Amino acid sequence: MSSLRIQAEDYTSFYDTTPENRGSENYRNDSVDIDQSDDIDDSFAVTWIASGEYLTYEVNLAEAGVYEVRARAATPFGGREFDISTTDEQSANFTVGDTGGWKSWQDITASSTLTLNAGSNQLTANMGNGGFNFNYFELVRIGDAPVDSSTPPDNSTPPDNSTPPDNSTP
Repeated sequence: MSSLRIQAEDYTSFYDTTPENRGSENYRNDSVDIDQSDDIDDSFAVTWIASGEYLTYEVNLAEAGVYEVRARAATPFGGREFDISTTDEQSANFTVGDTGGWKSWQDITASSTLTLNAGSNQLTANMGNGGFNFNYFELVRIGDAPVDSSTPPDNSTPPDNSTPPDNSTP
């Protein structure tokens, strides 16, 4: 089972509702709120998340397959929702309960999986109703991508055109 961890602060594009970074860390020079996570990985985290914000990631996968999506989040509130979506409109949905505080991190697993291609994939974390902190998400390969059975295989054999027809007249 292969997996890939993507740090929340390593996005390629974003939408943030405030013009400045309200976190305490200047990891990047933009308006996304970034702070020290104080979590097990001692990294940064995206904080002060508000409704309607999003972060987009370019993720390169070695294998196509079905991926379970896990995230690490913290909040003193219940009922926080967000999703990680693909460009082909698949969505891995998360609900975060009260974890005990802004830096009381918990692992959560999406209620649905994503089928992803090998190579480059664009994923977007849509921050739903906000009110939580986001440390990272992981893609864990749990199976092969389903085979498209809508197109039947071509079992025909091409004609043997190696010998031209004999068109001579006796």
